[in-house]
Amino acid sequence: MSQAEMDAAEDAEPTAEETALPSLWKPDRALQNGFYDPLAIQIPRTPKGYGSHEGFVVWPKAEAEREGPRVMLLGNSSSIWPGHIWGIHAAQALKEQGLPITVLNGAVRAHSSAQELMRVIRDVPAIRPDAVVALSGICDAAGIVMRSDYPFAHRYGDALAKAVIDAGLAKGISFGAKDPRSWGRFWLDNHRFAAMICEDLDIPYKAILQPVLGVGAYQPTAEEQAIIDSKANKMLRTGLRYLAGLREFYGEVQEALRSEPRRYGHVVDLSDCLVGETGCFGDHRHLNTKGNALLGVAVSRVLGPMLRTA
Repeated sequence: MSQAEMDAAEDAEPTAEETALPSLWKPDRALQNGFYDPLAIQIPRTPKGYGSHEGFVVWPKAEAEREGPRVMLLGNSSSIWPGHIWGIHAAQALKEQGLPITVLNGAVRAHSSAQELMRVIRDVPAIRPDAVVALSGICDAAGIVMRSDYPFAHRYGDALAKAVIDAGLAKGISFGAKDPRSWGRFWLDNHRFAAMICEDLDIPYKAILQPVLGVGAYQPTAEEQAIIDSKANKMLRTGLRYLAGLREFYGEVQEALRSEPRRYGHVVDLSDCLVGETGCFGDHRHLNTKGNALLGVAVSRVLGPMLRTA
């Protein structure tokens, strides 16, 4: 499966058969790109040209070439290698400044802040990286990958649970307590909890609010505007239209960052880091080669101070 196909799969509409089931997503669709993970739902296979370590994809591949601080990346499909290598661009920019790093990439297709928090809770104390960066936002906006009242219930995990019930191994599904928080509040809280855990371990943590088409001051090309227009009124399973839900989420998060900067000092808003550039997106949520290179440079400016003061 190509990177473009994997990116598009996040937005694929359920079939009539799937819609008729309590779960909208089949287990084989959930795991088509990797391995089952009890907390993170799925972990991708290691692509050719990269190393691996405890469920993370590692760059450089050869152990002999790895040097400097180890940086853990978390995120969704917009950070998966080899299609979206902004993390490597960030590492190369830092190396040019005399700060080589080794990158452990934990990005997984369709991960939201819920899965990112779970990986911080489980994997950061075990691996002890020198810094953690999460590029996040697009999978929390409007609850694209979650159940409306149970945001920790991922649509892929829901499908797997349904398979367990169908096999007669359980009587039902429990999603815990209903959660009344907005999508923006859920994202802010999860990354604050992740930052608190990392702070207790003396590991610097930053959550990066990622750029996305249709939000902010970036001026789209005619082709990019056509992409926005084609997605704007798409009705999501949460009952929101795509563009309205996206902008509501980003607006809520950005207002919190403005009104409580000390509380959210671990969040860096890079949603406008491509302003002044053109032709940076491959689709409505994923950057193209140019966009990934520019984002990598922007992230290197975040990472450098984190590592030099750690």
